[in-house]
Amino acid sequence: MGDVDSVVRKARAKAKAAESDQVTAERAAAAAEERARHAKLALKKAKKESRKAAKSARKARKAAEAAQKSFAKAAARVAHAEADVAKAQRAQKKRVAKETATMKSAAAKAVQKKTAGNGDAPKKVASRSVTGQKRAHRATVSRAARRPRVFRVQSPAPASVPAISALEPSDGSETFVLGQSDLT
Repeated sequence: MGDVDSVVRKARAKAKAAESDQVTAERAAAAAEERARHAKLALKKAKKESRKAAKSARKARKAAEAAQKSFAKAAARVAHAEADVAKAQRAQKKRVAKETATMKSAAAKAVQKKTAGNGDAPKKVASRSVTGQKRAHRATVSRAARRPRVFRVQSPAPASVPAISALEPSDGSETFVLGQSDLT
C-alpha cells in the first residue's frame, strides 16, 4: 500500500502544481488582457488626439491663408493710396506751375494795358481750369473744399495819379478774392 500512497501523493502533487500553473496562467492571461485593453484605450486616445491635432492644423492653415490674403489686399490698398497721393501731388505741382505761368502772363498783360491806357471801367476776367473728360466721369474722391475764384481786375489809371479804389488791394497786387455774396 505504500506504493499506492506514493503514487497518490505524486498525483496530488502534480494536480496541485497543475492547478497553481493554471491559476498563474489565468492571472497572466488576465494581466495580458488588461494590458491589451489599456493599449487599445491608449491607441483610441492617441487616434482621438491625432484627429484633434489634424483638425487644429487644418484650422491654422486656413487662418494663415486668410491672413495672407488679407495682407495682400492691405498691401494693394496701400500701394493704390500711395499712387493716388503721388498723382495728386503731381497734379498739384502742375496746377501751381500753370497758375504761376498764368500770373506772370497776366502781370505782363496788365503792364501792357496800363501803358496803353485804353479803357475806362475795370474788367473782370475769371480764370478757371477746364476739367478733362476722363476726370469728369470718374467717381470723385473726397477732397478739400474748392478754392474761391480769383478775379484779376485791370483798371485804367492815369500815369500821374495813383488810383486807390475799393476794388483794389492797397499792396499793389492785381488780384483779390470775391466771395459768393460779392458777386450778386
